Amino acid sequence: MRPYIGRAILVLDWEGYHNATWGNSNWERVFVNRVHERTGVWPLVYTSAAYLYQIPADVRSHCGLWVAQYANNNATGYQTRPWNYGRYGEAMRQYTSNGRIAGYAGPLDLNYFRGTTAQWNKYANPGNTTVTPAPTPQPQPAPQPSRPNTGSGYSVVVRSGDTISGIAARTGLWPVTAWSVPSGNIHRIWPGQTVTYRGNGTPTASAGTGTRIHVVRSGETLSGIFGASGWQRVAQLNGLRNPNLIYPGQQLRY
Repeated sequence: MRPYIGRAILVLDWEGYHNATWGNSNWERVFVNRVHERTGVWPLVYTSAAYLYQIPADVRSHCGLWVAQYANNNATGYQTRPWNYGRYGEAMRQYTSNGRIAGYAGPLDLNYFRGTTAQWNKYANPGNTTVTPAPTPQPQPAPQPSRPNTGSGYSVVVRSGDTISGIAARTGLWPVTAWSVPSGNIHRIWPGQTVTYRGNGTPTASAGTGTRIHVVRSGETLSGIFGASGWQRVAQLNGLRNPNLIYPGQQLRY
């Protein structure tokens, strides 16, 4: 974490899932104070509006709140005044996990920060200390598109409500331990992520359209990838408002 101190906002993600300390408000107090002692930064505290009562008053006096509360689970775009905006005095509000942003094919968590750029920076670097820039990452080659029936590398975009066991059942690709997920924990996946099967199974016909992934390369067009008879279906499947606008590294379901 050290390279990010003073450059990125620190956050305590306070949720019940796989949290042995859930309901222990003093644990939160000890954690945020320990972070502050070691870094000089008070972290934000992310939690659902339903569990704000678990955040002690002294923690709230030091730490900004990042509150999740959804009016519904309908697909939505960017909102500047979400439902119950500012009701809890929160610094930031997550108002959907089913957000839609142009150029991205899957659902997203959408958030609104209730402050200025200077205030945002203050959460990361309250003392406005000089931070030595980290080395610029070297560009990595874009991942190659996955293909079924190769014994490994079959990719699926996670849908809302998915579990790895559900994806395995849908695709016929077992065991669940052969699936690779971004978090490294097959029990922690989110809508919009790409998970990849690394086993030796073969996907069943019920896997259906849209579970395969093509990663766009520089210079490619939608019609060039999927042909004159297939690009419209792919554009619709991925929710592309402008089928002429795709970019290198973008993942397209087909």
